[in-house]
Amino acid sequence: MEGGGREGRAFAKENMGDQAQFEVLMGALTSQNNEERKAAETQFEALIRNPAQAAPLMCTAMAASADLTVRSMTTIMFRKRVDRAFYDALTPDVQVFLPRVRCLKQSTLHTSFATPLPPLRLPLRSRRTAKS
Repeated sequence: MEGGGREGRAFAKENMGDQAQFEVLMGALTSQNNEERKAAETQFEALIRNPAQAAPLMCTAMAASADLTVRSMTTIMFRKRVDRAFYDALTPDVQVFLPRVRCLKQSTLHTSFATPLPPLRLPLRSRRTAKS
């Protein structure tokens, strides 16, 4: 592959644990080059079968990628591909973290699963009552 843009970057299966490689993969899913996009789709399908590896990569990309296209595409793929089986395959600490990813709405997680997740409860600030 030649070129300096997103389409010109190669992605390697053996390095898919690397966040930068994951972001290249997500960018390749938007490629206008059919062969590159098909290869990226195949690679993404293989990655998504391993939730323990895919979830941290996806969450980090959605919350912190400098590339808006990568953040958007990762969010779209997350909403399309994360289901109850994916969620159940994660460790409890990752399950707790998942609803807290900034760009995911709690409702997205609820509608993705047959059995809804418990709502995220945030501590309320105590109000001081004013005495008259």
